[in-house]
Amino acid sequence: MGQLDGQVAIVTGSSRGIGHFMALELAKEGCNIVVAARSEEVTDPKLPGTIHTVAKELQALGVEAMPVKLDVTSDEDIEACIASTIDRFGQIDALINNAALIFPGPFLKTAVKRLDLLHRINVRGPYLLTQQALPHMLERGSGTVITISSGAADNPSGNNLIYAMSKVSIEKMMEGLAAEAGDQGLRFFGLKPQGMVLSPGATYHGLPTAETNIEENDVMGRAAVWLMASDEAQQHNGESFYSRQIVEQHLAG
Repeated sequence: MGQLDGQVAIVTGSSRGIGHFMALELAKEGCNIVVAARSEEVTDPKLPGTIHTVAKELQALGVEAMPVKLDVTSDEDIEACIASTIDRFGQIDALINNAALIFPGPFLKTAVKRLDLLHRINVRGPYLLTQQALPHMLERGSGTVITISSGAADNPSGNNLIYAMSKVSIEKMMEGLAAEAGDQGLRFFGLKPQGMVLSPGATYHGLPTAETNIEENDVMGRAAVWLMASDEAQQHNGESFYSRQIVEQHLAG
């Protein structure tokens, strides 16, 4: 028996990278997964993985997995994702806002159109997805929203400033929602990896450094399971964590 048997989680950006690994860890604990991402087919060999291949991988673990095409910049896609999840499963136990974009580069050379696109994906997307999912969680009196943040929120630099700005925004969104709806059985958390994670997206942009930690993919998934399943997590509602902090403090051994 898994800790999340019968629960349903929407994981955005789950066709590859951190989202893929988080979906795997949740599925190992019996959670049914909505594999929500843009990739319906591989168009670039540097960016492997599709919603269909990941859904099959999860189904092999014995859970239900539904692939849903989701562009988080599309209001119609977001509405359709939530609606199809309710139609198929009748509930949403968790929303994992993982899909994100990064444009590395110095502030003075960053075009405002890049800021607008990054904000649309990293902030507006999670905002609208959460706004659409919350009524269904409130109706049942339970649910968890985990939004993937970054160490950049704590350490912005000239090469990641607009990305850092977006991650600070979503951490504050989780904090504010916990104050607004935490007493109605809902949980809201920010979750960030320790150091750079070697994901296809990071590799595509040439970002891996000496701090790269591919194992953090698995740690992120284990941390998400704890945030969803543990009663102890409730007392940390609204907070943002480094995933390894959770594993070391609460999941050691």
